[in-house]
Amino acid sequence: MNIFTNKVSIIYLLLAAIIGGGISKLVEWRFEKEEIKQNLELKKQIANNSNCDYTIHGLKGYKYIKPIFSAEKECESKRFAPEKQDIVSIIENEKNSGLLTYASVYVEDFNNGEWMVINPDQGYHPGSLIKVAVMMSYLRMAETIPGLLDLNIKYNNDHQTYPEVAYKAETIEQGKQYKIKELLYYMIAYSDNRATQVLENYLNMEIFKKTFTDMGMKELNFSDTSYRITANGYSVFFKALYNVGYLTIPASEYADSLLTESKFKDGIIKLLPQEVKVSHKFGEWGDGYNKELHETGIIYIKNHPYLISIMTRGTDWNKLSDVISRISKLIYDKMEKTSI
Repeated sequence: MNIFTNKVSIIYLLLAAIIGGGISKLVEWRFEKEEIKQNLELKKQIANNSNCDYTIHGLKGYKYIKPIFSAEKECESKRFAPEKQDIVSIIENEKNSGLLTYASVYVEDFNNGEWMVINPDQGYHPGSLIKVAVMMSYLRMAETIPGLLDLNIKYNNDHQTYPEVAYKAETIEQGKQYKIKELLYYMIAYSDNRATQVLENYLNMEIFKKTFTDMGMKELNFSDTSYRITANGYSVFFKALYNVGYLTIPASEYADSLLTESKFKDGIIKLLPQEVKVSHKFGEWGDGYNKELHETGIIYIKNHPYLISIMTRGTDWNKLSDVISRISKLIYDKMEKTSI
């Protein structure tokens, strides 16, 4: 082998080493680039989570304390993104049918404060949802009036004209006496307008109005037909009960136990397993053509309770109740899979 051949061989070896090293470096660079990309994405996710502050709902008007009854993340959770898209599809499909005008939904996981909302600014007639505020006001009154709930009131015909309701249930009887706690039961369990009217006659209106302002809402007068609520706004009443930041512990437990007695079965519990405990209240409103049906509740699924508030407007009661029950079942299936 001559010197020329040796030189050519050495050159080939050098070229091979350079090319091989280059390819190796190129592969290594690509891996590093992908790793950097993944790290940046992870840091972005962490930053998004860490930058998400909490909204604190607390009572005002106290000099030295600020009782807190609700706290949740300000950022809407991406965890509910698939369900949110499915719910939006349900709403849009039903709107195309002409039987649904619009709908709003709020969901919150009580275990971690994650939430989602659809159409948060849409307002609705509260209807019988106001009855939860009446109940809470009486329980506040009972804190300073011992024995209030056991006081007897005789129901005489109040000559009141009540609106026609789509969902009828039991009602109090004329000429009979009822304890205030019995009237509260009729009002919540049966959504009885007569029991509500009797309770309103003895209601401390200052406490009632303050119940709304304490929840971050404007004052409500029973004669105000222009008053509107949102699904996410109204949910604060149920958060205040669950988190025991507004009423005493016994009163909060009593209120939620009353709400589990609701006899309304055509909404959020319709498609859920019968053994699941739910504290809930529905409300309805109509003007002959337009109809609104709403329901808010806490679903006690295993050790993973969550809140759901659904408000609807359309032209058919059955369609509105169907929309509420389908949306509720969709969220239940999601929560049931993630509960331990």
